[in-house]
Amino acid sequence: MKKNTLLFILLLAISHVALAQMKPHLESVDRQNLPKRVVQEFVPRVNLVAVPSAQRTFSGSNLSSLQSAVLPSLTRHKQAKITKADNGQVIFVEGNVMDTAPVLNAKESDYYQQAIQYLTTIQADLHIQQAEDEFELEKIETDELGHTHIRLKQSYQSTKVYGGELILHNVDGHIQSGSGRIYPTPDMEQVHATLSKTRAIELAKNKLSKQTVIKELSSRERELIAYAAVEAELVIFHPKKQLDAERVAWKVRLIPNLAQHWLFFIDANTGEILQAFDQICRLHDHLKSAHTCTGHHSHAADLDANNSLLDGPTTANAQDLNGITRTINTYESQGTFFMIDASRPMFNSFQSDVIGSPEGAVWTLDGQNGSPQRNDFEVIHNATNNNQWSSRTAVSAHYNAGVAYEYFRQTFNRNSIDGNGGTIVSIINVADEDGRSMDNAFWNGRAMFYGNGAQAFTSPLARSLDVAGHEMSHGVIQNTAGLEYYGESGALNESFADIFGVMMDRDDWGLGEDVVNTNFYRRGVLRSMSDPNNGGNSLSDLGWQPANTSEQYLGREDNAGVHINSGIPNRAYYLFANEVGKDKAEQVFYRALTTYLTRSSQFIDARLATVQAAKDLHGSNSTEVAALEDAFNTVGIGSGGGSGGDTGGNNDTGGTDLVTICEIESNPGEELVILTDASNSRLYLADGAGNLLQNPYIDVGIRSKPSFTDDGSFGVFVASDGTLRVINTQTGESNYLESNPQ
Repeated sequence: MKKNTLLFILLLAISHVALAQMKPHLESVDRQNLPKRVVQEFVPRVNLVAVPSAQRTFSGSNLSSLQSAVLPSLTRHKQAKITKADNGQVIFVEGNVMDTAPVLNAKESDYYQQAIQYLTTIQADLHIQQAEDEFELEKIETDELGHTHIRLKQSYQSTKVYGGELILHNVDGHIQSGSGRIYPTPDMEQVHATLSKTRAIELAKNKLSKQTVIKELSSRERELIAYAAVEAELVIFHPKKQLDAERVAWKVRLIPNLAQHWLFFIDANTGEILQAFDQICRLHDHLKSAHTCTGHHSHAADLDANNSLLDGPTTANAQDLNGITRTINTYESQGTFFMIDASRPMFNSFQSDVIGSPEGAVWTLDGQNGSPQRNDFEVIHNATNNNQWSSRTAVSAHYNAGVAYEYFRQTFNRNSIDGNGGTIVSIINVADEDGRSMDNAFWNGRAMFYGNGAQAFTSPLARSLDVAGHEMSHGVIQNTAGLEYYGESGALNESFADIFGVMMDRDDWGLGEDVVNTNFYRRGVLRSMSDPNNGGNSLSDLGWQPANTSEQYLGREDNAGVHINSGIPNRAYYLFANEVGKDKAEQVFYRALTTYLTRSSQFIDARLATVQAAKDLHGSNSTEVAALEDAFNTVGIGSGGGSGGDTGGNNDTGGTDLVTICEIESNPGEELVILTDASNSRLYLADGAGNLLQNPYIDVGIRSKPSFTDDGSFGVFVASDGTLRVINTQTGESNYLESNPQ
């Protein structure tokens, strides 16, 4: 027997008079001869869709004026594939599951409605109860290929589900795939918190104060962080990414100083600290850093220098730390020259206080060998009165930041770190908390901070172009996928930063070769993308990283291995680029980062994302796709190794096999629509073309949305009199299921 899809459409403000004027032959349809009506198992809850006011009139016996609103809701379920990680989490959806009119060059609301229809069609397979209630629109982007990407955030009862993000990809007007990580609808009646926000912040501060100083940030320091120093919001959190272990939690953000950026997740009812980690993106595992004291100073001027008379951009020639004479862009104001590059296309002269707070500039500042973790830390301008520059550290940092900006602009058409022409800030001469020279560099969410080296590094880290590229890339990652700096997502964060850093300095496959101490790093590089083991045999050897998921680190140190395990995707990139060339490889990985990955993405997500990006750019059966799959197979991602969940010392099981959960076949049957009038006093039946078949279909008012059995034979709803009733869809009859459900 032919199957049919049954959907409910709520028609707002349709008068009884309009219904009475429909042709009378529709009332005489023999109910017994109606075809069997089936609600597919992937639509267990039927959505009531509001029709715009301009479409609230009927024309004769046909509902043609309503079709533009009704027909997109009528979905034939075509073949689709849903992929899950080994922890059962949905991570990728492939296939156009709807026969609807294409959505092209449309309003934001149209794309969002298309996304909700798509998710509603497969929500049972996603273990979602009501897609329209559980996904909020974040933003919509259209890329250079003309593909439109609809970014959604998952929520429950208006509370964010932390890590629940989904990007649906519209190609030629139809959603063809979805990427991200989502959770099943939480198994809780209501989001409830007995612990106050204030108390949650206190608990986080008490914990953090035992290991670092929480200082009051100055106004200048507040400008050098990307967020408020203290924030808290209620979320639904899944410890260890377990799908059935959701907790209502306070997400507390604490920035105690410019060198630390902590996230705490605190149970909103018990006060238990569920997870806490520092999000600062450092060049290498700072826990292994050694320290000696060095001293450097650069000529400086007050940050609040008077800029009422601006002379404008200029250039200078000066030597960098490599002994190379560089042409750098500076800025003159009243006879003083500042290390501010206002020459780039992103510079905004109309909104800039150029000396105090430039907009769209490349700006290099001096930390005066102070520590961002101490109360006396102060950044000042690099400045001279003759445009001559003796600080090679400042010259290197300033020049390299400009090269990094141009790399992203010319290679990917990206306008600065944030994509919107935001100022690029570098701070040199930065010390550790104890005042000794910092043996590291880091990105703090707003600026790049460079130490001058100690034991692991023999030169100021600003000397190295790939180090500068690495740190700036962390900012790009933050403003695109936002990969969480913990576990596998953090290792991907580090890996993408390595990839773009090495692509800026693309003569070799090493990172940090200009600054490392070869007594510590025997191969002369901090990290090697071609050989992550880097001359070592185990984690105890400096510079060693796993080259395959069989060697993957599963402990808690280093934010659960963010620097250690990045060697695995690094090698995958090297193998891929070695086959197809660096030009193609960097485009594929950039597209994957900006288009398909989300905050909680793991190694297996990176494989799926990059493969899809390669298909977008080169075709599904291309040699590029084959080379990429081979590369990931070689490092064990997608071929039985690693983790599809969050390894991060959380004792999760391994295995990044591609797990195809379901192949959803098409439903060739016709659609039928049930409508209710404005007062919900009776039900009407129409076909998929908008022709009314029965008036009324059931002469009983409804109070709730009906829910149907998998085969669509019966539907249950609460009638207007408060009784629980069942619809027999084969006979069109409504009978009592329970006379007093209360």
